[in-house]
Amino acid sequence: MLSTLLLVASATAVPAQQQDLDAALRLNIRAAVGYDAIERIERGVSLTGKAKFLGVDSSFSFLFTPKGEFVEQITGRLTMSQGFDGKRTWLADWHDVVRILEMEDEDSAHLFAAVMTHSWLSEESRVAKLSAKREGDAYVIPLRLPDSPAVAEIFVDAETHLPKRYVRETPAGDEVIEFKEYREFRGVKFPVSLTQTEGGVVNTYTITTIEPMPVFVRNPFEAPPGGGARAAFDRAKPAGVVSRRVLTGHTMVRASLNGGEEKWFILDSGAGITVLDQKVADDMKLDAFGELPVLGIGGLVKAQFHPLKTIAVGPVTLKEINAISIDLGMLRTVFGSEFAGIIGYDLLAHAVVEYDHATPFVAIHDPKAFTLSAGKWLRLRFNSKLPCVEATFENNYRDIFRLDTGAPNNVTFHSPAVRKYRLLEGRETTNTMLGGVGGMIQAKAGKIKYFEVGGRRIEEPTVTFATSDDSAFGDPYLAGNLGTAFLDRFTVVFDYVNQRIAFLDKPSN
Repeated sequence: MLSTLLLVASATAVPAQQQDLDAALRLNIRAAVGYDAIERIERGVSLTGKAKFLGVDSSFSFLFTPKGEFVEQITGRLTMSQGFDGKRTWLADWHDVVRILEMEDEDSAHLFAAVMTHSWLSEESRVAKLSAKREGDAYVIPLRLPDSPAVAEIFVDAETHLPKRYVRETPAGDEVIEFKEYREFRGVKFPVSLTQTEGGVVNTYTITTIEPMPVFVRNPFEAPPGGGARAAFDRAKPAGVVSRRVLTGHTMVRASLNGGEEKWFILDSGAGITVLDQKVADDMKLDAFGELPVLGIGGLVKAQFHPLKTIAVGPVTLKEINAISIDLGMLRTVFGSEFAGIIGYDLLAHAVVEYDHATPFVAIHDPKAFTLSAGKWLRLRFNSKLPCVEATFENNYRDIFRLDTGAPNNVTFHSPAVRKYRLLEGRETTNTMLGGVGGMIQAKAGKIKYFEVGGRRIEEPTVTFATSDDSAFGDPYLAGNLGTAFLDRFTVVFDYVNQRIAFLDKPSN
């Protein structure tokens, strides 16, 4: 017993010398940035300037109070904002959709705000500071959030004790923010020149004005009201839309771009933005601007934005939507010349969508007029614009899974979950491949004891285990992906507007 207790203690305790280094370093950083003066700016601080965001010239502002409230805003061709009102973290995206943030979206917002405002230095901060180490001309301090897989580090200049770099791990590679210049305001030094690199895209932010936060008529930290103006519903048209199921297992719907001839689109809840085949964008001579990193199954690709005046699907017309284009020539070869692309979040975020993959059947409703006729609503969660639900599997494990109508398979476990739950240990598997945007990756296939979601338990389903972290299946916030082979058992009702979902049992089941 004694030797075991000593071993545990020596493995977990922080040596006194390390504790002294961490305490002294923190005091030096607080002194360097003027942390104690922040609380004397009672009303809060306003930082404003300009940005190059996703390749677009924009205006930038960041407001915060010593109590921890903050709001960050990009204004321009891709206007968006995110903030924290003291209770909830929210996002208003460039299509006027407002939603509450959680998982990676929430963590990334709070970690950036903590570094930007120096609040990570507070003893009351939710951000845990782990033991520092010296690397060259900098001290490296790991930052962690409670009950979160977020992994981040802040690099502090060993001479000036000012933060010089922030690094956060993401499935698309490291997000890196360089703090290149500081300016003092009322005794506090704030970063005024920042370069952010993520997914191969570089964003720059330049703060030109620092001043006390002005008085607002409306609380700037509260989420703005939901838009809804981007969607118009024609009640004279039937809710059911023309759809078909193709050999790959995808469900396709007819949609018209800018009032033109209808073409076929994959209906994909795993698509965070409307994707056009590059040939379609070229043939339509669409304006192109900016650049967006897109993480698919096969890895990372970059895409340009294309503004669309309208996208019409059945009874709904979406207005002023920004799509992107990617070379989908392989899919065009399979689906024919009328194939135009992929539609997901932009449609689902503005409408209630009934979806039965097995039939197939797709119906689109106005959220203001829809009533669920059977079943019950369950909580719908979001991670990077993609819908997620809680499920139970194997040995009564509970975790969060993404719902992906664009994945024609059963359940795919993400690689971090495969390791966490030791899902490959002692299990008979075969080699397989997973494919999508970005290419193909290797994986394993095998049976698990059971999987349960939406009140339905499936015994011994054959599932897929991702083994690579370098794709969308390397996301540590989610245990896996639910594809259409699994969703065939239900009629699924998506209600993004109210962040809820229903799994309706089918008589044949």
